[in-house]
Amino acid sequence: MRRDPHLIEAYVARLRRPHWRGYLYQQLAFLGWSSLAWLASLRQPTLVLAGRDDPLVPVANARLLAMLIPRAKLELIEDGHLFLMSSPQRVTPMIRAFLLPASPAA
Repeated sequence: MRRDPHLIEAYVARLRRPHWRGYLYQQLAFLGWSSLAWLASLRQPTLVLAGRDDPLVPVANARLLAMLIPRAKLELIEDGHLFLMSSPQRVTPMIRAFLLPASPAA
């Protein structure tokens, strides 16, 4: 999005104002709640996606999640925070491959 201002215009055109309560809860969570202590108890396979050029959430956060979740797979995308919208052609195959693993040979 930093390189193509038209992408941000398309994104803003589709934005909906968040519900005040959800936004409030999100802000309260920033004040000190952390899931780090529970990540090791996750047993399901987990796909951790992150943009390498994310100005809001450092890649170190994704690396930490992937390290602490026992069956995690980390995928880093050459994009920023909104990579799901700006790079669906790169991200969709990663998600599909994770959700639909190759079937065993017959």
